[in-house]
Amino acid sequence: MTTAGHPPDGDAPDGWEPDALRVWEAYRRGEWCDDVTEVAAAVLRRVLLAPPPLAYDGLQPVLAARARLPWLDRDPGGFVPRPYEQLGAHYRQHGRDADARAILLARQRRLRRTLSRPARAWSLLQDATVGYGYRPQRAVWLLAALFAAGTLLFTADPPAPSGDGKPPGFQPAIYTLDVLIPVVDFGQQSAYAPHGALRWAVVALVTAGWLLATTAATGLNRVLRRN
Repeated sequence: MTTAGHPPDGDAPDGWEPDALRVWEAYRRGEWCDDVTEVAAAVLRRVLLAPPPLAYDGLQPVLAARARLPWLDRDPGGFVPRPYEQLGAHYRQHGRDADARAILLARQRRLRRTLSRPARAWSLLQDATVGYGYRPQRAVWLLAALFAAGTLLFTADPPAPSGDGKPPGFQPAIYTLDVLIPVVDFGQQSAYAPHGALRWAVVALVTAGWLLATTAATGLNRVLRRN
């Protein structure tokens, strides 16, 4: 049972079926049932869309996010972001940050279904790399894996010096960081040029670095805006 904030005044709109009226009266009393077995989804949607909007003030019993997500998924009219945002905000206000992140992450994944194919591909990349900003540790682990792979590769097959003059001593780990992290220049990448198939490895690392940086910045910016 969920306590609804700001219960409505007055009678329900005309023409509502008995189930909808019963739920409306419970809503007026400040009690809202979001048990997926209780009420038909169409009835729930009718009450949800009636003014004033539903707001979560209290949750009884206190359930994990995964137990409430099935109800949010049942909207017969398609994806509506507000219930996810309301529930995520409620969890955060009560110190349940992990549940709040799970709800808001689910919101982004549901939104993805409504996007065009190019936007959906970008959304999938954000999900896989940083979890839309709610799982930033993923980017750290991906960077660590790429760093380790690059260091091993360039240790086994170092690039040749490029240009005139004496280059600095080659350091595989620093060269990998120079290639992998955008807008960072340790002087190694400009002093050494990859050869043969090694060029494709450098291109892959540069591309992965930019993609990770861009998706991480996009996801974190989304989270900071909402906070």
